[in-house]
Amino acid sequence: MRTPLAQEIKRLTDKEKREKWENLLAFQIKAAGLPVPMREYLWHQSRKWRADFAWVRNAFWPWLIIEVDGGQWLAKGGHTTGAGYERDRERDAEAILAGWIVLRVTPRMIESGKALKYIEAMFKFRTTSSKP
Repeated sequence: MRTPLAQEIKRLTDKEKREKWENLLAFQIKAAGLPVPMREYLWHQSRKWRADFAWVRNAFWPWLIIEVDGGQWLAKGGHTTGAGYERDRERDAEAILAGWIVLRVTPRMIESGKALKYIEAMFKFRTTSSKP
């Protein structure tokens, strides 16, 4: 059974859906008192790859990227086609090699609060870890 929010979002265009989920996650992050991330952060200059959300310690020390995956339930969603899946994995690998931690979340994870819990756990780990 779809929740009222899911029913409302179903009627929107793909762009509107993406913005709705990302705005909801941004609201949750702010309401939780977490540092505000950069949105649509250009993290790879030559490939022009952007992160939906990014926290950067400084210019030489990347930290956390959040990617909101949408359309995984569509027959031909951007993240479910063979080519789309390959592109996502390549981008993830390049981000990890560049020093980023990549966390991929879905709209259901955002709506349920799981995405926020994962982000909070990352901040907790960062502050309790002895690693830089």
